[in-house]
Amino acid sequence: MKKSKGLFMMLALTLLIVSCGQRTVKDSDGSSMESDLTQIVSGSIYGCWQLEKYNPVEYSSMFLAKVKSDKSCQLRFLDTGTFSCKTDCNSISGDFAVDDSLLSFQNMAWTEMACDDMTIEIDMKIILPRIKKYTVTPGFLFLQNGDGRTLAVFSKIGN
Repeated sequence: MKKSKGLFMMLALTLLIVSCGQRTVKDSDGSSMESDLTQIVSGSIYGCWQLEKYNPVEYSSMFLAKVKSDKSCQLRFLDTGTFSCKTDCNSISGDFAVDDSLLSFQNMAWTEMACDDMTIEIDMKIILPRIKKYTVTPGFLFLQNGDGRTLAVFSKIGN
């Protein structure tokens, strides 16, 4: 009896570990992007990232919107603990702190030029302070709130 109980516990633990290794992020068009969390690359948050998808208003939707092809938003993390975020119009910069999978943005400042379409940068000003966690997989950076909900997905574009 004890042997079968132990075997059952090992099987249940194995299933839990395997099922927790996949993350699916839904897009606004219904497609999904899967991320294998077993391939997490530690310490690779540094460098430059291109925004691919984001949640325009965190509480309005469970889906991520794709960035339009004529728009750009790049996020750069330096090993000095500073970051910069460049959109088509303005820039956001400040400090960041990482500890394992935890991430926080601090002392943020931004330029305030008036532009025709400032949607992404307005949303980034709202999203970045809400980020509490991150996950890096080969080629992608997932920024998440405290509940683990992905608010932005970036692709690696260089060092």
